[in-house]
Amino acid sequence: MTRGAPAALAGLLAGALLSGCGGSPPATDNNSGPVDGSVGGGAPMRTASAPEFRGAPLGLGSWHYQEMGGEAAAAFGPPASEARFIIHCDRQTGQVRFVRAGSISSGAGTMRLVSDRGSITLAARDTHGETPEVEATLPAGSDFIREVVDDHGSRFGVAIDDGKLLVMPDDPAIQRALNGCRTR
Repeated sequence: MTRGAPAALAGLLAGALLSGCGGSPPATDNNSGPVDGSVGGGAPMRTASAPEFRGAPLGLGSWHYQEMGGEAAAAFGPPASEARFIIHCDRQTGQVRFVRAGSISSGAGTMRLVSDRGSITLAARDTHGETPEVEATLPAGSDFIREVVDDHGSRFGVAIDDGKLLVMPDDPAIQRALNGCRTR
């Protein structure tokens, strides 16, 4: 079912925001990895380059910024459709939540975030909500977040496990949402 972009964005953002309410990070099971976004119990895995961006087409859609309940969020998706990717600042925990439409067959896996400056692989988990979504978190003060905020004009990409990379254009909505956490 397709709804108008504002209604779809509001619905998806409301679900994402409500799933993070309560003052503590989302509960995880033993298979989903640490809540801090690390992979396999260690630090998030970083790479210095992003070769998959060469020649990669941009995904269909645009960014929208919204504040709901005092929390900043940027959502990307095609017109008149559900958001395909959300960057949500959880000011209370100082975490940035990345929510991608989709699912992981085992319930836990990885989410790879890519910018023109490099990439980072985070532990991810299914949210088990009404809409199939995968979520990963990263501290708002991380180097990767600083790079994305400071690198205007860069593209941004996300992939679940070894899936296809969704490549999105830079947009002020990304910086607004991420700066909402950095200035807490």
